[in-house]
Amino acid sequence: MKHDMPVILGAGLFDSRERFPKLTVTASRTVETYELEYFYEDGGVSVMNGKEYPIKAGSMLLAKPGDVRFSRLPFTCKFVHFTVTDPRLIAALEGVSSIHRLPNVKEAEAKISSVISLFYSVNPFDNMAAAAEIITLVHLLSSEVSEGISVALKAQRFIEGNFRSELSTGTIAAACDISVPYLHKLFRNALNTTPGEYLLSCRIGAARDLLINTDLPLQEIAYRCGFNSQSYFSDCFKKNVGVSPRDFRKNATYLL
Repeated sequence: MKHDMPVILGAGLFDSRERFPKLTVTASRTVETYELEYFYEDGGVSVMNGKEYPIKAGSMLLAKPGDVRFSRLPFTCKFVHFTVTDPRLIAALEGVSSIHRLPNVKEAEAKISSVISLFYSVNPFDNMAAAAEIITLVHLLSSEVSEGISVALKAQRFIEGNFRSELSTGTIAAACDISVPYLHKLFRNALNTTPGEYLLSCRIGAARDLLINTDLPLQEIAYRCGFNSQSYFSDCFKKNVGVSPRDFRKNATYLL
């Protein structure tokens, strides 16, 4: 199978204050190529497919063909615009989310700076090396996604093993050695829910099992499933299941 290298169409430094000194917002447009931007200053907002991404120094944005975007100015970035025909690279790029705050900021900036420098070289081998650096950047972004999924799954397992005890998002984040906001981001991206919602679903699931298979009092079930009171347990259960724990047990017993 033939594997084509990325084709770089443009690269360099962009400062909206120099390019558009009187604009506060750019026109909306549909992206036609892959656009990779590394922001080295705070400021501005990138709006992509209706979602706002505040621009922070050290973050990297990837816009894909078909994305609709505009920006609130000002902002500065290093950028690379490129096309890809290799199906493996396209698949990898499609799996990368729109914006990243990479753990190794210096590595990310060095890579995109290298692409820009090699792209403008008169040596054709340097131009080929620039395309290879694009692949390295894609791998860097894909690895960050994979690492995020791994951490989210670690948090998921921690919740499943500890939901019966007093547990907070702070405790879960500390167990994964990350911040609470980063935990929320990874969990939402990987599992399409929040740590708090998943914790509650584990507790409700365990309570349903005890209601069906034991004669334990409701207060005992509440405590065994991590609820700090019977009333809070009953409120959460009814809100999520649609009936009270008592009625659920009655109906389940009848069906059995």
